[in-house]
Amino acid sequence: MSQQANESGTSGERNPDTLPNKGDPSGKCPRCGRVSNFAVIWSEVLRTGAIGRTSGAVEWATVLECHGCHEKSVVVDVVDSFEGSGGFTLFDRIEQMVQEKTLWNDFGDWAHHVRDTGNAGAHGEKFDPVTMEQATDLQKFIRELINFLYEQPARLAAAMPATKKANTAASGGTTPAGATGTPPGSGQA
Repeated sequence: MSQQANESGTSGERNPDTLPNKGDPSGKCPRCGRVSNFAVIWSEVLRTGAIGRTSGAVEWATVLECHGCHEKSVVVDVVDSFEGSGGFTLFDRIEQMVQEKTLWNDFGDWAHHVRDTGNAGAHGEKFDPVTMEQATDLQKFIRELINFLYEQPARLAAAMPATKKANTAASGGTTPAGATGTPPGSGQA
């Protein structure tokens, strides 16, 4: 399946009447024919370029998996205009982090979930209302995500034992120029 879309077609606005794409992973499944939601399995930038004074990904391939039939489809999205002048959308930035392995694949899925829920809260006219329970659950998840990605690694790094300096004489190393090889205050002259 191939589809061309401008930035508004890839910005996360859901429209079940269109074919699914990277920014709107919902719509009619080309495999089973049902209106469904899709999981983004993989996305790769095919081409970067400039549109006006803004540059970024202008074409990419995405593999989507239908939540109904679990079959996969490939979508090729082509951007012909960037929304505003900000360049990449949040969706693009999350995908870039997943590709660069600065965000694990599973966390990429959750980051998209957070983005979608945020869009629902910010654009209530286009989405079903977000319940207080959903918002609270999302808040707990984000707190745990921050803890896992940032706080725990910092604690681990701080708890690491001090490393010993290598003994240059014992390891066959050389003494720096001008040094005697005798530690200061050892009483030897």
